[in-house]
Amino acid sequence: MWPMGTYQGILLSIIFATMTRSRLAPQQLSESEYEVLVGLIKSCKRRGMFQYPRMHAQYDRAGVDHNTVIYIWVGIEEAKRFALAVYHVWKMCKDRALGHHGDDDLLTVADLEFPIPMGEHMWLSESKELFLQRVTETIDAENSPCNHGAEWICNGKGV
Repeated sequence: MWPMGTYQGILLSIIFATMTRSRLAPQQLSESEYEVLVGLIKSCKRRGMFQYPRMHAQYDRAGVDHNTVIYIWVGIEEAKRFALAVYHVWKMCKDRALGHHGDDDLLTVADLEFPIPMGEHMWLSESKELFLQRVTETIDAENSPCNHGAEWICNGKGV
């Protein structure tokens, strides 16, 4: 399993660092903060965290029932949202680092090999039952169409 909580904590610390800078230098990272962001991206890429099949592979499919598929779906949605957050932070900060190293192509839209996250209507369900119903309907309707890549972000489907 990916150390998602650790990676989210690292990303949050980088985001907070950019927010606490003076108004004269917004989104500017120190050399050490920049290196942490680069390390996070390299680690995520090594683990395949920007690839939809690898997101799915994080969950053992043996013994999956109606209740567990929902948790798997939520985990995959979390991974997609995290990957997009990393991409947007990188896009915002890559040229504004003190001692910029020219790592522009470290993370590009071409690396985002997954579909955009599901819409907010899922997360704003009024009850657990409605949430479960919406997730089940979405899973049944999709039947994993995104495995082939036509709907992936890297192929022009959003960001």
